[in-house]
Amino acid sequence: MKYVRCTGKESSLFHCSHKGKEVSCSRRSTAAVICKLDKPNVRLVGSTLPHAGIVQIRDYGRWGSFCDRFWGLTQGHVVCRELGYRRALFTTLGALGDVYEQQSGPILVEEAQCTGHESSISHCDLTYTTRDIDDCDYNHVGGVICESNKEPGLNETAAVRLQGGNSTHMGGVEIQQHDIWHAVCSIGWEKHDADVVCRQLGFPEAVVELGRGQFGSWPEPIWLTSVGCQGNETSLDQCVSAGWELETDCETERYGAGVICKMDNITGGKVYFRVFQK
Repeated sequence: MKYVRCTGKESSLFHCSHKGKEVSCSRRSTAAVICKLDKPNVRLVGSTLPHAGIVQIRDYGRWGSFCDRFWGLTQGHVVCRELGYRRALFTTLGALGDVYEQQSGPILVEEAQCTGHESSISHCDLTYTTRDIDDCDYNHVGGVICESNKEPGLNETAAVRLQGGNSTHMGGVEIQQHDIWHAVCSIGWEKHDADVVCRQLGFPEAVVELGRGQFGSWPEPIWLTSVGCQGNETSLDQCVSAGWELETDCETERYGAGVICKMDNITGGKVYFRVFQK
């Protein structure tokens, strides 16, 4: 078969115009094709949540990651929409070993230049890696947290928890947003804020609010910053705040907010702290 001419609507190659067997054609001129698989070209890996993880793209059957060079929300929005989510909430830079599980595989894309309107990350201007690049290894991979499609229930509030303490009534404060636990920055953290957290957890009030990472460091990449409660709120997400941030002063020193809540069976006494100097 030679000189095949198809419109693209035919159900069979034999329905296209062509010349038959009498026309000679060498094996070097044999036509070939690579068919598109009905599978996604992008995926999120390294997380137990389907809407968060390290971004990987498939290139000729091989999966690989993106270098985080110039990686941002523009690329994140494209990835999330391609995966069926409405938008990206945050993009993450680096492996974040405490958050994402380490993944094997190469760094396939050195840079992805997107306008933000593409329907697929593969439609962006991709610069594929052709050599080893010092700042493009597993510690420099692009990730994303998409807005979860899970609809919140009626009057549902964001859960809080205390981590790192040696008892249930004390610890570093974390708040859940889109199924992911985030640390609360201690900058501006006051007694009113701590009282709200304790009441939300079933305690009457806070004994004391703590800052400067008294209960250890947090692996979460995102911080709820500049929380300002009046003290009469029933949940922490009802308080005003500066919103969610990836890079803050808290990130440098892991200054997570903490609290010691008052227990019903404790009516007095003193609380002692040991302050560690760097």
